[in-house]
Amino acid sequence: MKVLFLKLIGILFIISISIGITNTSFAVNLLSCNSPDITYDQAMKSNKPIVIEFYADWCGACKRFKPILNDIKTEYDSKYNFVYLNADKAENVAISSKYNVTGLPSVYIINPKTGEAKFINQDYYFTPAQFKKELDDYLKSHTN
Repeated sequence: MKVLFLKLIGILFIISISIGITNTSFAVNLLSCNSPDITYDQAMKSNKPIVIEFYADWCGACKRFKPILNDIKTEYDSKYNFVYLNADKAENVAISSKYNVTGLPSVYIINPKTGEAKFINQDYYFTPAQFKKELDDYLKSHTN
């Protein structure tokens, strides 16, 4: 019984390594998307509105959404600061609590001047046109 268990563990280990090796380009892309150009604290001191994404490394929907958000970031980088926060990290728990994050991924638009936060409906995460409309509408309603 013990030998069978050890063989099973070995097979699972080999499978997990082979999956990791075949997905290295995806892992690199995910990591590069999660490397913010600006931190939350820096963004809050800026005049540009903030798009903040709360994610977790284990979250499948977060992984699927990341390339979409990265494309949107490329287009909207001059209008918004983009901040990515891993909700599982201890240093981000207070920020996650501040915005009442209960599901992942979660995206908010934050006005750094007032601290006002607008949640972007999760139905729009996989519809880039609708997500962009939310960003455009926010800019229209918050310009002086």
